[in-house]
Amino acid sequence: MNIRTRDWKPAMVVLAICLVTGIQLLSGPQLDNAAAADLTLKISRLEEALDLIDSMGMSDTRQLPTASVRGMLQGVDWIDGERSIVLSWGTSGGRPYSAVLFPYQRVNPEFKAAHHALSRKDYYILPLPPGEAVTIPESAEKEMADASRDRTASTVSLTLALRRLISDNRQRIDSVLETIGQMTLHDEKNPLAPEAADVRQMLVGLVDSAQQIDLFSLRLDLSESQLKMISETVPAKKSKLSAFFASSGMTTRLDSYRPVHDITFRSRSYDVDAALDMLDTVFGSFYRKMGIDFGDIMVLAGYFTGETAGGMTYGKGSRVLVESIAVLKNDVDTETFMDSVYLPWAEAYGRSVTRFMEKETGRPIDSMVSRMPDSMVGGHRVTGIKMKRPVSPMLFDDSRQGGQDSVMTYVVRTVVKGNLLLMAPDDERLAEMIRIAGNLRKKTSHGPMITMELDMGKYISSLARFIPGHGIDPASVPDIGTVSFVAATGSDRVISSIAMETDDIRMMMAYLNRIQPGEGGRASAATPAAKAPAAVPQTRKPVSQSARPVVREAGYWMEQGRLAATYGAYTSAIGYYKKALSMGVDASRVLFNMGIAYGELGDYSKALDHLDQAIQATPDQGAYYYA
Repeated sequence: MNIRTRDWKPAMVVLAICLVTGIQLLSGPQLDNAAAADLTLKISRLEEALDLIDSMGMSDTRQLPTASVRGMLQGVDWIDGERSIVLSWGTSGGRPYSAVLFPYQRVNPEFKAAHHALSRKDYYILPLPPGEAVTIPESAEKEMADASRDRTASTVSLTLALRRLISDNRQRIDSVLETIGQMTLHDEKNPLAPEAADVRQMLVGLVDSAQQIDLFSLRLDLSESQLKMISETVPAKKSKLSAFFASSGMTTRLDSYRPVHDITFRSRSYDVDAALDMLDTVFGSFYRKMGIDFGDIMVLAGYFTGETAGGMTYGKGSRVLVESIAVLKNDVDTETFMDSVYLPWAEAYGRSVTRFMEKETGRPIDSMVSRMPDSMVGGHRVTGIKMKRPVSPMLFDDSRQGGQDSVMTYVVRTVVKGNLLLMAPDDERLAEMIRIAGNLRKKTSHGPMITMELDMGKYISSLARFIPGHGIDPASVPDIGTVSFVAATGSDRVISSIAMETDDIRMMMAYLNRIQPGEGGRASAATPAAKAPAAVPQTRKPVSQSARPVVREAGYWMEQGRLAATYGAYTSAIGYYKKALSMGVDASRVLFNMGIAYGELGDYSKALDHLDQAIQATPDQGAYYYA
C-alpha cells in the first residue's frame, strides 16, 4: 500500500486511523464472548443544547451552526426532552448489535421514513448503520429504554467498558494495526515525518495502555453558565496504571506559592518514572526520530518527586517568561546537582533540538541552548541558560518556510535552595522566590493531583505574535476568559475536567468571526436570516417546567448584543437585541442599537427605519438624530 502525504499532519493521520479502526469494529462481522453495552452514549436535553451551541457560535453565516443536525433529525421539537437519546453497542448471546434510541413526545413520520426507524410505543429505535438488517436483542432494547428514562444531568455522557472491549476485539485490532505498519508514507516536504512503523508502534502502545482500563467515561456538561468536560478512568486492579494512580502523594511543600502568570500550573508528588515510562511506550519512537531520547528525560526526572508549581507569560518580542519551583527527592545531592546533572542535561537537550532543526530546515542552526554568566543572589550561586524553542513548523502547512526562524526565547535563572529547584526569568524575581521558598513548609494536601489555568485572550494574542501570516492584530484580542484543567486521583481512579465559562466562549467566537479573512465580521446586506430546514416541523409542544432553559433578563441580551457588535458580529448582535426588545427593555435604546448594527451591515433602509422608531419613542435624544 502506498500513501502520499504531501501535506502530512501526524495528529490528523492518527485520528483518521483511529476512526477507521472504530468504524470497522462497529460494522464488522460477528464477535464472540462479549457482554452487552460495551459502549453507551446518552444525550440529554438535545434541543436546549443545540440552542446554546447556536448562541455561542456568534455565526454571521446563512445557516445556524446546528442546522445540519436539526435537518438530519427532521427537527428536534418532537424528541422528548424528559428522556435521553441512547446509543448502545455490544453483543448479546454472541451476536453483535449497535443501535440508537430516540424517545418521542409525538410521532415524526418523516424521521421514521428517512432513517428506516423501528417504531415503538414512545420511542424510535434505529439499527446502525441505518437501514441494515440488524436484529436488536430484546434485552438490549430494554436496557436502552431503561437508560433513556434514567436521564443524566450531563448533556452528553459516554461510557466504555474499555478493557473488555479491546480484549474481545484484540485480534481484529492487531490485524488493522499490522496493515498500518505495512503502509508506505511519503512526505516530500518533511523528512522527519514518522514512518508507518512508527505510527503502528504508537497505536500499539495506546491500545496496550487502554487495555489496562476497566471503565472509561466522558461527560459534557453544557449550560448557560459553563461548558465543562469531565472524564473518569478506572484502571484494572494490579495494573501499571492502577499503581500509578494510587502512588500520588498527600503532602505538599508548595501550597502557599501562588505565581501570577498567563498560564499557571501545579502538581502534587507522583511516580514520575512510571508516568514517563508510559509516555515512552506510546510516543517514544516519535521523540527519538526527532533526536530527543526519552531515556535522558527519565534520568533527569528521576531526581524529582513530581511536585511542582509555576507559571508562564508571553513577554515582549520572542521572550517567554517562566518561573517554577520543583521539589527534589530527599536523597539527591543538592550540592552537586546543578553541575553534575541539570546543566549537562540542558546542554545535551539543546544539541538534540539543534540537530532536529537542522534536519528540518536543511541548513546549519546556532545552538538552541547556551549558557549565560553565573551570578550570586542572596548568598546562592545562580546559573543561567538561554533556550530557544522553535515554533513547530507543522503549524504552517505549505507556508511553513516562513516560520522556520520563529522561535520562543526562554532566559532561565536557576538556583537550588534546600531540596527545591527554583527557576525565574531574572535575578530580581529569583531573589523574591528565594524568600518565598524559605517560608514554605510541608503539610497535608487533599487537593487535586494537577491543576492548570490558561488565559485564552493572552494565549491567542501570543500565538498571533509568534505565528506569521494569520492577519491577527495581537493588540485587538479581547479578554476572553480562562480555561481551567483539574485532575484528581483516588485509590482506584483518576477524574479530570476542563471548563470554560459560556459567555467567554461567546466572546471568543465573536472575535474569531470578526477576523475571518476577507469577511471582517460583516455579512452582506442581502444575506437572509438563517432559516430552519424545510423538513423541520414548525409545531411545538410546550416545554415542561423542568426542561425549560435558564431565562435571562433583558439586560443580559442587551449586553450580549453590545458585545457581539463590539467584535463585528452585527447579525448576531441584532438577534440578541430582538430578544431584549421582546422582554420589555427600554425600546428606544434597543432600536437605536439595532439601527447602528443594520447600518454597519450596509442595510441602510432597515437602519433608518429603526433609527426613526427610536426617535419616535424618545424624541429628545440628540444622539439618535445624529446617527
